[in-house]
Amino acid sequence: IELKKANGSFPSVGILDFGNQWRMFEEEEIFGPVALVYDYDDLSRVVAAVNEGPYGLAGGIFCHSQATAMTVGQTLEVGTFTWNDY
Repeated sequence: IELKKANGSFPSVGILDFGNQWRMFEEEEIFGPVALVYDYDDLSRVVAAVNEGPYGLAGGIFCHSQATAMTVGQTLEVGTFTWNDY
């Protein structure tokens, strides 16, 4: 997958959907305006997938439930955690 560069050093901001190829983005250190977004049925599987990765600079969740956000915040192994804000 090749991303065209914008006029600067980073790709243009956008939402990318690569189907089942998303794993490649978890396994590479990406610089620029990039966010990995997961749609999930089992929150524990998402947390486990994030924690298995070699990087963990930041993570966050967008949800209505404060209890869910607190649970995710306490279990993600990331440097910075956000809830409904990024």
